[in-house]
Amino acid sequence: MLTISNIKQHCFSYLLEVHFSDGYRQLIGYEMLRVYSPNATVVPQGLNKPPLVTAKAYVKIFKSQFNESQLDILFDDGHQSGSYSAGYLRHICEEQDQLWSDYLARVSYAKQLKDNAISLAISD
Repeated sequence: MLTISNIKQHCFSYLLEVHFSDGYRQLIGYEMLRVYSPNATVVPQGLNKPPLVTAKAYVKIFKSQFNESQLDILFDDGHQSGSYSAGYLRHICEEQDQLWSDYLARVSYAKQLKDNAISLAISD
């Protein structure tokens, strides 16, 4: 069974070092953890994707707590992550390049929609 064996915060680089029981370890950005936190990835009823979380480039970890099966983070923007299971955390670590690319594409698309929106003014 996969477990989390250790974590280490690299505060100046905004990276979390995660160690797993099988010897795998990975650095992952705080922003990535914030964007893909379990509570941020909940899909509201009626939508097919979770809400887009932006402007978290400089988010910091205020408090973290882990045991073998999960990691909980309180970010300095007040967001409580929910519990990253060892499996979900490993998934984020292993797939972070693709996940980050997907996230940037969603941000770009949202910006394009905003920039292309037609402003309607109602006059008397």
